[in-house]
Amino acid sequence: MEQEQKRPCKIFSDADYPGEAREAHVLYRDFLKNNSYEEAFGYWQKAYRMAPAADGNRDYHFTDGVRLYKWKYDQAESTAEKDSLWSEIEKLYTKAAECYPDKAVAYKGLKAFELFYNFPGRAENKEIYDLFAAVVEANGKQTPVYVINPFTDVLIKAVQAGEAD
Repeated sequence: MEQEQKRPCKIFSDADYPGEAREAHVLYRDFLKNNSYEEAFGYWQKAYRMAPAADGNRDYHFTDGVRLYKWKYDQAESTAEKDSLWSEIEKLYTKAAECYPDKAVAYKGLKAFELFYNFPGRAENKEIYDLFAAVVEANGKQTPVYVINPFTDVLIKAVQAGEAD
């Protein structure tokens, strides 16, 4: 008998209480659809903790987690709180790439996009450039459109700083 391949991250059926994990997922998604972030957050935390990879096909727990933490970041008043929330967002991108390795390059692009537009000052231009460059290198002419404009900006800055040819 062929041995089942181990998943890198738990899905609903792997959770100790699969029904509870699915229920938390459905509840937070419903709250999120109504922009009820405060209500969604606790249910999202539970769903993410129990089954980070959701059903194994959709990465909602990661992309929605970024959305929720970004909302909390925008509400935060102290630098320490913002630093902590940004750290959580970075962890989500790292874990997403681990759970969905076929989308690892896409997560680099999304992280770079967020750094460029929504979290200025959280990373040096070189780091953002490297993330975007990895996406362009991996995708070539199929590079997602959302990468082109910000990458052009960081590329020009990198060339001017002597960090790129």
